[in-house]
Amino acid sequence: MLQRWFGTKAHSRLHYLTLLFFVVGMVCSKFLMSMGLLIGALNLLLEADFKTYYRRISENRVVHLLLLEICLIKIMMFGKGLLETIIRFCILIKKDKDTS
Repeated sequence: MLQRWFGTKAHSRLHYLTLLFFVVGMVCSKFLMSMGLLIGALNLLLEADFKTYYRRISENRVVHLLLLEICLIKIMMFGKGLLETIIRFCILIKKDKDTS
């Protein structure tokens, strides 16, 4: 969409600008960081090349490893919390039996 008004490299230039906002914003201010993320997301929506995005993500092994790691961390966190809850519940039941 922006290519009609600003030329063929409009999306790539805007992408670099939003990355610059994000990097500078991480150091200087939350506002620049937030604006970089918002403008970058808007740029991806305006470019609307979703088939290429999906193909690149599905072919990238690093993304698969990161998603697997995140899933394993979530499973470990949930499992640990579940185990602690079961242990606490068993301790409470045991205390109730001892007092009665």
